[in-house]
Amino acid sequence: AVHKDLGIGSELAGKLNELSDEYRNASQKEFTTLGIDFTAISDLPALERAAEMRKVTEKTAGVNRKLTAKFQPKLEELLSSEQIERLKQIQLQAAGVEVWTEAVWAKELDLSEVQKAQLAELRNEYNRRVQRLDGDFAVRITKTREINTERDTKALRLLDATQKAKHGE
Repeated sequence: AVHKDLGIGSELAGKLNELSDEYRNASQKEFTTLGIDFTAISDLPALERAAEMRKVTEKTAGVNRKLTAKFQPKLEELLSSEQIERLKQIQLQAAGVEVWTEAVWAKELDLSEVQKAQLAELRNEYNRRVQRLDGDFAVRITKTREINTERDTKALRLLDATQKAKHGE
């Protein structure tokens, strides 16, 4: 769907898939080096899982920032500036409020300090709800998606029209 949205043909799609695989392999290598095992974390009881995920989240964010800095120029060689801008919108939509308060995205959306604080509070409130989920992994994933959809709907209400346009709404 993203390829179609960006107007990407099969040859370019192949190059992008190769770049994606390279990124995924690099991130997995970094996560392994840091001792991050998502499977083991998902098997923990709710409270332990929540505590471990708080620790892991900061580590993975750092890895993602590092790898994005490395891979962004490669992506920009393959895509036009218009495609890069649309891809940013898609990334913002897909990631939801989890990344909106990070410096690069907050700047992209031109968030005020008040909005940053409101979004951080909303993110934290909903993260606590997700962390309290217990039970089967598949059930937790379904409930997490529902909670995140609710969170992101509320977060969009905090954006003005210009910010919503940048977001792609």
